Amino acid sequence: MARQMFVSEHTVQDHLKSVFAKTATNNRRMLLARALET
Repeated sequence: MARQMFVSEHTVQDHLKSVFAKTATNNRRMLLARALET
């Protein structure tokens, strides 16, 4: 994902951590489930 977006892996991880915190999720699977609830 990072290569496709031309950013570092660390940047992607930081953004994911931020999204996880805002959505009260811990991982991508939980995030997807939360997104599909709406």
